[in-house]
Amino acid sequence: MQGAAKRMSTDPKPKHTYSRRDILKGAPVALAGVLALSAIGRRLLQRKRSVPDFPEDSIFRPAKDPRDQA
Repeated sequence: MQGAAKRMSTDPKPKHTYSRRDILKGAPVALAGVLALSAIGRRLLQRKRSVPDFPEDSIFRPAKDPRDQA
């Protein structure tokens, strides 16, 4: 058992640490991912506002605003 403990304590690099080089290598991939997600999100959240075409005597037609007629 002592041999395994000794080998584990002399590991040069712990498992969950990242060097500056690792972070800089991942930065372009992260930036590309953010840009892709923002482009997709913009398309999904963009609303197309179109006025529905109802007949003149329809109850669903919005009321005429008297301020627009001046």
